[in-house]
Amino acid sequence: RELAHHDGVNRLRSRTGLPLASYFAGTKVKWLIDNVPELARDLQDEQKRANVRFGTVDTWLLYQLTGTKSVDEGAANVGGLFMTDVSNASRWLFMNLETLKWDQELVDTVCAPHSVPLSALPEICPSSHVYATLKDSCGIQGIKDVPLASILGDQQAALFGQCAFDPGEAKNTYGTGLFLMMNTGKDLVPSKHGLLTTVAFQLGKDSDVVYALEGSVSHAGSTIQWLRDQLQLIESAPDTETLSTPQNDGLYMVPAFAGLFAPYWRSDARACIVGMTTSHHKGHVCRAALEALAYQAREVFDAMFADSQVQLKELKVDGGASVNKLLMQFQADMIDVDVVRPTVMETTSMGAAFAAGLAVGVWNDLEEIRALWKADERFSPSMDESDRERNWKGWKKAISKSLGWVDDEKKVEEEGHSEPEGQEQTDVKPLDEPADDQQVQGDDTPGVDTPAAEPVVEEEKAIHEDKAPVEEKVTDEKPDRGVHGTVDDEQPPETDDDDVKAVEEDEDEDGAVKPMVIDRGMDDMDFGVVKRERVVAPARPAASYSLVFLLICCLVALTTGMLVGKHHELIQKHVMDFLYPHDHSSCSCCPDFGSDDMEEEEDEEDGDDIDDDDTILK
Repeated sequence: RELAHHDGVNRLRSRTGLPLASYFAGTKVKWLIDNVPELARDLQDEQKRANVRFGTVDTWLLYQLTGTKSVDEGAANVGGLFMTDVSNASRWLFMNLETLKWDQELVDTVCAPHSVPLSALPEICPSSHVYATLKDSCGIQGIKDVPLASILGDQQAALFGQCAFDPGEAKNTYGTGLFLMMNTGKDLVPSKHGLLTTVAFQLGKDSDVVYALEGSVSHAGSTIQWLRDQLQLIESAPDTETLSTPQNDGLYMVPAFAGLFAPYWRSDARACIVGMTTSHHKGHVCRAALEALAYQAREVFDAMFADSQVQLKELKVDGGASVNKLLMQFQADMIDVDVVRPTVMETTSMGAAFAAGLAVGVWNDLEEIRALWKADERFSPSMDESDRERNWKGWKKAISKSLGWVDDEKKVEEEGHSEPEGQEQTDVKPLDEPADDQQVQGDDTPGVDTPAAEPVVEEEKAIHEDKAPVEEKVTDEKPDRGVHGTVDDEQPPETDDDDVKAVEEDEDEDGAVKPMVIDRGMDDMDFGVVKRERVVAPARPAASYSLVFLLICCLVALTTGMLVGKHHELIQKHVMDFLYPHDHSSCSCCPDFGSDDMEEEEDEEDGDDIDDDDTILK
């Protein structure tokens, strides 16, 4: 946000293909320097800065696999190769997409006011390339003489594993998030519709770099996980297919749990379920969740066509959610092209293996690899155009309802949401963005009423005006309900001005308890007339009422004992036991209880029979 404050998040997009976002490695470098004082000091020292190294996980693994054990106990390997591949380097915000080299100006812009030398960044190499022949000196047995021959970014490896070697070929991965990537060949295609321009792969030092467009969505498979773990509507992911209804019946879900990614990049958006009626059930929610994945994929699909003017003839899919046949068929229906699922679903691993095999001669060219790829199932569109348009219109309307829920960046931070890739809001408008008059406006819902000066009973308009009010519920005097909704026998006491005033005042200096305000609304609601009662209860300690009541009872009992004659001393003893719990036999402050009465009391405690009058009085 600090970097994008003046010139916007797209200030470096022309050279990097990326928006300014906390997801990319470059902004993480700046965060480390800002928050690790020792690192900042080392970079300022001329001698120590030569030993500072930054790298992504691929660089770390290469360094460890080609290094040797440190003499320091518990330390990692040292002396390994410090390299990365061009596909990973393109996601740093530090590499110029045209020169394919680190750009000092970009580094200084992102890391300002700190100075980071280019020597602190790994050497950029091709994706398919023999980096090293491993030795057992790294401490791992069984890898001696094994060539380490490929490094690829996650989604780039999946694209290569799907054999999308030619321009216009694409894949869509349905993982935790959703990632649609299309090969654009040797052409570096800038995006005007919220996509990322990135490097796909480079096959050897003498080969040209292949570029790609990528659109990412934050929540795909994680939406299904939310249905399972948070809402507990399903026991496992396959349940969404078996429980889903044949149609959505007007129910839509926008899974913007952390804002909207491509092509909107709206950090102020939040998840919502819209269009609900009493006829909807969990089967509709399951269907809405699955459909949301397909709608988001179409958003990116359409943006790719707008940026590249390349119409995809088919979409290859992979990832955990691609096993869901209902989802795959709906995806084909919404993008109106065939969706093809491969036999081997682990396309990321396959892509890294294919690239390594090319580097060491396992395969001679891409055509040999393409022959290995086999389709498992093909899903062709079967939806009428009118149904497709109706669904799409409903989705766009649902999107408009998800926007504007977080008012400013400060609230995003207060909610504790980290901002994933490119989530910061940009000025890029997606295709078919909802019109301004469809954007979510401020919420006019009134808050909780402030306490009134008198107990208030309000009548509101009937929720269903065509229904007659229920007479036994709509009365001028309603039975009082306790805090937990139970019906008491007595009406609430009326309040005086002093009691009401106490509601608005802070706690007294002597620690007096504040009064309790009981607001009744839903408890008294029926489908005729709603009555709300607000009762202000005075701030009197409950114990004082109990003590007064007890003393009154004791006085009554004492008077009764005196009237009945022979039992008055016995009653008097019990009253004194309660008020003065100590030994009365030797106490000067208490009456002298006669021996006959004491013997009679002891007989009762031993279980001996006493006359009925004694029993009744006790």
